[in-house]
Amino acid sequence: MNFDFIISIDENIHDPLMMGEVDIVREILDIAEQVTTAGRKVVVQRQYTNAAPDTIETFTKPEQVQAWRERLNKTQGMLGRESIS
Repeated sequence: MNFDFIISIDENIHDPLMMGEVDIVREILDIAEQVTTAGRKVVVQRQYTNAAPDTIETFTKPEQVQAWRERLNKTQGMLGRESIS
């Protein structure tokens, strides 16, 4: 992959997790790891209709994406929801 990858925290992570669609989030995180492995960056943003997006986090290494996945899994576990891994 030869591009940066932008993840919308609401549309790509929060909404699917709220609906129990962990497979979607798992695939997004897998792609994020591939992008960082290829030397590109992953930008997690909160996007707005009438304003510029806010950057929440930027990942440049697969280990950073894996750590985020672990944090998401911890939250999922605390809420009694299915793991993303």
